[in-house]
Amino acid sequence: MSRRSKASSEGPVNFLFLFFYIIYWWFVLQQIFQGRLILIYVSIIPFFLLLYLQSLTIKLIERKKEKKLLLSVERSIQRGRERAKTT
Repeated sequence: MSRRSKASSEGPVNFLFLFFYIIYWWFVLQQIFQGRLILIYVSIIPFFLLLYLQSLTIKLIERKKEKKLLLSVERSIQRGRERAKTT
């Protein structure tokens, strides 16, 4: 798989998750500055879950693109076979 197609699908996902991270850490830091220091330790687990969700989302998008590409190639092969039969 070329790097170009991979990067084009990761961009919007990374941009979306950037907003999730900003909002998440803004909330966590607000709570910490208000004196809830336990959130320093508790906030790490959801952060790792967000990272996992981001990688999972990128993988699912890539699989969907690969399936579309495979169907397109199969259709092209089928059309080529049909043209060969008619000639």
